[in-house]
Amino acid sequence: MSEHELEEPITTDQAEIIRKEEVVDIYAALLDKIWQRAITILGLVTIRAILQRAIRMTAQQYSLVGELTVGEEGLNIGELHARVGEREKEVIRQGFEELILNLFDLLAKLTGEAIVSKLFAEELPKEIGR
Repeated sequence: MSEHELEEPITTDQAEIIRKEEVVDIYAALLDKIWQRAITILGLVTIRAILQRAIRMTAQQYSLVGELTVGEEGLNIGELHARVGEREKEVIRQGFEELILNLFDLLAKLTGEAIVSKLFAEELPKEIGR
């Protein structure tokens, strides 16, 4: 028997968790790109404070976002990943979209539209916007 034949098939529940993890990973990758750009323009202390504030604002409506933390390397999704099976995929997507929009709004208010345009020009998906 080959190794492939010994593997058990993935259940429907396991497949759903994998899809939820993929949603988290996609948004986390987008936020990481924004982090990398913002840190060079605004510096570590400033972008950490802004992202932490965006998380707190978003967590008021989407508690799952409150499980995110910000470190020296950017966004830490470990706690959310550990509990992703407890969440609905649509709520995860909505929470991350709201987080990105809140981050956008804070950056616009604090730094001006010119910097926000530069940060988000290539990274913000067309379907996310107000």
